[in-house]
Amino acid sequence: MMGIRNLRDIVEKLISGGKDPETPVAIIEKGTMADQRTITGTLRTIEAKARAEGIKAPAITIIGRVVELREEIRWVED
Repeated sequence: MMGIRNLRDIVEKLISGGKDPETPVAIIEKGTMADQRTITGTLRTIEAKARAEGIKAPAITIIGRVVELREEIRWVED
């Protein structure tokens, strides 16, 4: 759940284990807080995006097609 520090290793292991590099990924920083931030990408792009955005713990990483539902179920970031 708090894999930001190890995000590169996590992504590399998932891809080397057969996960499609284009698999959707979302990282939610400070979930349910007033200053919650969410970034999305793919396994291929998420580490660079997280670094560029300065994402820090506490954050949760969500991997898979469920990320595609973000626009339908978002309730905090309006």
